[in-house]
Amino acid sequence: MTVTAKKINRDAIFQQLAEKFKDSIHSEVDGNLKALLKTFQVEMFGEQSLQQQEGFNEWLFESDTMNVRYVSEKDEQVIGHQAGIGFSLLHNNQALKAAWAIDMRVRPEWKMKGLGVAMIKHLMDNHDVVGALGVSDEAFGMLKRLGWEDLGQIHFYVKPLKWSSLQGLVSSEGVKGKLVYPLAGFGLGVLSRLKALTNLSYKFVAVDRFVDHKDAIEPIMAAQLGNQYVDMARSAEYLDWRFFNYHGEGKYLGRVLYQGNEALGYLVAKVTPWKHKTCLAISEILCDPKHYGAMLTEAERIARQQGADIVVYKGSHPELEAAMKAGFYVERPGGDKFMVYNKKVKEHQDHFLDRGRWRICFSESDMDFLMN
Repeated sequence: MTVTAKKINRDAIFQQLAEKFKDSIHSEVDGNLKALLKTFQVEMFGEQSLQQQEGFNEWLFESDTMNVRYVSEKDEQVIGHQAGIGFSLLHNNQALKAAWAIDMRVRPEWKMKGLGVAMIKHLMDNHDVVGALGVSDEAFGMLKRLGWEDLGQIHFYVKPLKWSSLQGLVSSEGVKGKLVYPLAGFGLGVLSRLKALTNLSYKFVAVDRFVDHKDAIEPIMAAQLGNQYVDMARSAEYLDWRFFNYHGEGKYLGRVLYQGNEALGYLVAKVTPWKHKTCLAISEILCDPKHYGAMLTEAERIARQQGADIVVYKGSHPELEAAMKAGFYVERPGGDKFMVYNKKVKEHQDHFLDRGRWRICFSESDMDFLMN
């Protein structure tokens, strides 16, 4: 059997599984199904999880219509769940309908029966592109069989702000060998940040509504998008929904960087507990790369102001990562697996599957609001 014939046969099997569970999978969750789902979420995600909190679900699925969830129900019991965080993916002057796949769960007695395939296929069939971050080993094999591409791992950077946090990083995170350079430059890093702050033409404005700065920041969003990157579309309204209407633990802090009356970019960071420490997570930075140093300086200033022990960032953004390394951030070993399913952009496949062209920040998917 040829490779093409094997693929056709495999796709036919997957389609049969999708048909098998078609009548049990619902995209609208109301009435009795909502109560059944609550029981499932407590059992599968935990009593203290975000997923079982009513306010969180209303925020994620009812206040943003791009987000979806598929719930499988049999005999008055939820047996499976798959959600997707929707977004517009900008590539080669096209806006593609895309989603991050999150929160797949299947009851143990229903595993290996095709339910997981049926639910993820709903997401795949209804979007041009579907991505997944933090893919488990179990899900990895299933997604590969479904035609997903492995784009490697995204990176996780940390910068301790206190000596005790630095010692803890060495003992618990397995990064001892990577700390020689940062340790040697720890004092130099502080001096370089202080020097950056002497640029009095920079001014950071605290914001709790990006729409109040819409005319200033949206041209920056447009200017930073280009054909050499695969980007997620942004708007001032989206930023307000994502960060300031968020329903969960942790507080997001917004800043807009100005030089005189000209806006240069924005920063969003989150104060949250992490590994028994107070952490500042850099959720998003958008600006011309020449301003990354100023942005990181401001993030560290906020962290110290908030009493944080450590600053963290997770994502895939080569230019920003270079600025972090220059600022003595340390990369943790390993990283979240990143996979993509693409049924639309075949003519630019090599470009699209180059992870270095993706600009992924900590706020993509469910990375930063589930890091507690």
